Amino acid sequence: MNSPRFLHVLLASVCVGLVSGQTTTRHAADQWEVPVTRQEPNCPPEGWCGESSIQMACMYYGCYFPQKLINTVGHPSHPDLWSNDLAGALDALGFGRRDLPTSSAEDFIRALKPELNNGVPVILGVNVYSGNQGGAHFCIAAKCDNDNLTINTTWSMTSNTFSWSKLRTKSGGITLADVFMGLAIPAPDVLAAHRLRLYPADPASFFTKKCKLRMMGSRLINGEKYQIRSYASIKLADQNRGAGDLVGDFTASGTEYSQVVEVDRDQSIVFVLTHVRQ
Repeated sequence: MNSPRFLHVLLASVCVGLVSGQTTTRHAADQWEVPVTRQEPNCPPEGWCGESSIQMACMYYGCYFPQKLINTVGHPSHPDLWSNDLAGALDALGFGRRDLPTSSAEDFIRALKPELNNGVPVILGVNVYSGNQGGAHFCIAAKCDNDNLTINTTWSMTSNTFSWSKLRTKSGGITLADVFMGLAIPAPDVLAAHRLRLYPADPASFFTKKCKLRMMGSRLINGEKYQIRSYASIKLADQNRGAGDLVGDFTASGTEYSQVVEVDRDQSIVFVLTHVRQ
């Protein structure tokens, strides 16, 4: 990903490999974290870090969109989505966004923390430094605490945790010292009532033709009946509430629910969890 707002010499490796020196811990995403995916193996040499960042944010709300489709609906004039293409891609997919201030790292961090604490993932436009050269990169800010920020970098199927103090510097790796974009991605109305998230059931086979996803629901009422229906898009889910293909029909045995489904990796699918009123 290149950013038209910067004149850095951009290294091709920025969107395809982690620059060493900044990661403090690595861990697999657990059940209520933002899903972690990497860039499509068949993406162009420029990388699809913007496409995979959007894919993760959408999966967090129960929507699977192939990275190739995300690239197509963004209508980039180059092989990958740039910073000025992301909003159009999100609009086409049915998602809104909130812009975070990027006037300074401190202003950005002050705006970022409440979004993450409210469970809203944020697409970051950051620079990744190797020596004195910085390359622009998109990734996902997934969660934070007083000391650290967890980022899904799009380079692997694991998340990475960085200290706030390290992120304020340009000493190597990802930095917020000159962050150029922050897009908070809230849930579309049709998906907001009950959370349904999608995670790779088997990260090693995520990019195979028949991709298995684990659907995980939360905020359920024990003993109440729920249904999961699928739609081809958020627009159709909103227009035809309750009329999609039935994927799950169950009575909650607690506040959470899990189910594995198989999807076509090249087709969009939106899953909606609804509380069936009796």
